[in-house]
Amino acid sequence: MGNIAERLGSTKNIRPNRPGFLTFEITNNFSVFDVGKHPQQIPGKAEALCKASLRSFEIARLCGIKTHFDRQISATEFSVHECLVPNAPMLSGMAIGRVLPCECIWRDRVFGSLYRDFVSGKRDPKEYGLTAKDVEKPGAKLPKLLIEYTTKFERIDRPLTREEARGLMELTKSKLDELESILKRAVYASNSIYELAGYISADGKLEFALCFDNTLMIVDYFGNPDENRLVKISKNGRVMHFSKEFLRQYLIEIGFKKLVDEARALGAPDPAYPDVPDAIVKEASRRYTTVANAYTRIPA
Repeated sequence: MGNIAERLGSTKNIRPNRPGFLTFEITNNFSVFDVGKHPQQIPGKAEALCKASLRSFEIARLCGIKTHFDRQISATEFSVHECLVPNAPMLSGMAIGRVLPCECIWRDRVFGSLYRDFVSGKRDPKEYGLTAKDVEKPGAKLPKLLIEYTTKFERIDRPLTREEARGLMELTKSKLDELESILKRAVYASNSIYELAGYISADGKLEFALCFDNTLMIVDYFGNPDENRLVKISKNGRVMHFSKEFLRQYLIEIGFKKLVDEARALGAPDPAYPDVPDAIVKEASRRYTTVANAYTRIPA
C-alpha cells in the first residue's frame, strides 16, 4: 500500500495493515488532563490494556453488539475495521462507516467530576435519586446508569447536552436511543465481569461509529483500565484505584492538575509534566496488570 502515514497518539499508534483494516498498537505511555503524552512509560501497561480490551470485545460479541474488532495480532496489537475520522485522511483506503464525534461518558457510581459537582452544589443529588448523605463520600451507586457526552476531536473535551451531542453526531432521536441502549448493554455486561473479579467499574467512556448500512458499532477500545475507573472500596470507605486514575490522583495530589487549570484559565500553554517517582510507576504497573488479569480470568 506504499508509504501511508500513521496516526501517532498519546497511548496508541494506528497504521494500516491491509485494505479496510488498521492495526492498533497499544503503548506503555500514559496521558492525563488532555496534556498529551507523558515522557515516562508504565511497564506492562500496553499488554494489560490490550488484554482487557480484547476481553471487552469478546463480551460485546457474546451480547450481539457490533464492534470494529477484527483479530488479535500480538500481545499489544489488534486489527480493526477502518472508519472515517473527521478531518483526517483514510489510512487503509477503505472504510465501513464514520466515527461519531462525541465521547459517551457513563457513570454507575459517584466519583470524579460528578462527586465534585455535588460537593460544590453545582448539581443537586436529589435530581439523580440520591440524598445529601449519600454523597458525603465518593462511591455511592447511582439508581440508574447516567450517560453524558463530550466532544471528541477538540483540543480539550467540552461537555455537551444530549441534544447538542445528537446534533453533532447527526443522529435521529431513535438512533441516539439505540446508541444508549447498546452502551448500557455493553457496560452492564463488562461491569458484571469486573464485579465477579472483585472490582467496581464506577464510570468510563465508549465511542461509536455509524456504519454505512446504518448500524451502530463500538470503536476504539473500552472496558479497560484506561477507559474505566476501576476501584476497590474497603469497609471503612477507603478507595483504591486500579486504573489510570491511580496516576491521575498522584498528579492531583502534588498540585499538577491545579497548575494545568491555572494555565488554561490564563490562556497559557500547559505546564510540562513532572517526573513520576519510580515507586509510583512500579505500583501503577502492578495495578494495571493485576486488574487486567483478574478481568480476563472470569468466564463470560
